[in-house]
Amino acid sequence: MRKHRLLVLNIFMMFTIACVQSAHAQAPNEPLYNDLSKTLGFIMGQRFTLNRIKAEYPTLSLQVQITELQFKATFGTAEKKIEKLLKNLLKEKYTEYVATLEKKEAVSKGQPFL
Repeated sequence: MRKHRLLVLNIFMMFTIACVQSAHAQAPNEPLYNDLSKTLGFIMGQRFTLNRIKAEYPTLSLQVQITELQFKATFGTAEKKIEKLLKNLLKEKYTEYVATLEKKEAVSKGQPFL
């Protein structure tokens, strides 16, 4: 059980570190939607990773559920506000944007964990 918990924490930390390392400071002329998209992508990526852990390691489902609740409590409001801002910024392109994100998520479903 302890081994599985460490695995979940390691995967979570690796993903977080990868996201932080790939982030860069926003240039003054860079559109706001770029930062919003990156942040929403991070949130969706975390949720996706937790769902994969739950599916591939059923014995960890309780720990994953606790982590999901904590994550939602921390980022849930921000996610809703980001989605609302992106809808306002992208207007009719928002549905295309969401479809692209979902397609990327679907492609990565077939890839194994490290």
